[in-house]
Amino acid sequence: MKRLTIVAGVAAALLAGAAAYAQTSPAPAPDAPRLDQRMERMERRAGRMEERFNRRVERLKAELKLTPQQEQLWAPVQAQLRKMQDERRAGREANMQRWRNAELPDRLDLMAERAARGSANMRELSAVVKPLWATLDASQKELVRNAMPGRGGRGRDRG
Repeated sequence: MKRLTIVAGVAAALLAGAAAYAQTSPAPAPDAPRLDQRMERMERRAGRMEERFNRRVERLKAELKLTPQQEQLWAPVQAQLRKMQDERRAGREANMQRWRNAELPDRLDLMAERAARGSANMRELSAVVKPLWATLDASQKELVRNAMPGRGGRGRDRG
């Protein structure tokens, strides 16, 4: 009898524990104020990124000490860099909601689209950089190399 009481007690405890574990509470609805705060932080971050980009481009231009001929070739390079920056920002803003609600295959499609746009932009940048690059002297080329992400100098490990 004592054994039966112990087994029944253990079984009751296990059933109660299983029942408690099986009950799930509904997921809380996202807080609108938290989402608003997050959006504000993202906007501030985007603004800081924009300022940092502008400073880096202007600093590089100043350090290069471009000749008048090089100055004319710099304008399309700067315009392409600006276009790429603007497209990245617009893409982030436009795809944020799509990304959040997307399933894996849709996310892969979004990533492929982004990679294709990035590839096309890099080809365009390469096309406008080549004429400028041909006019740069060795010290100017070294400045550009050091400013690039993944290379030495300021751009190091910022790829």
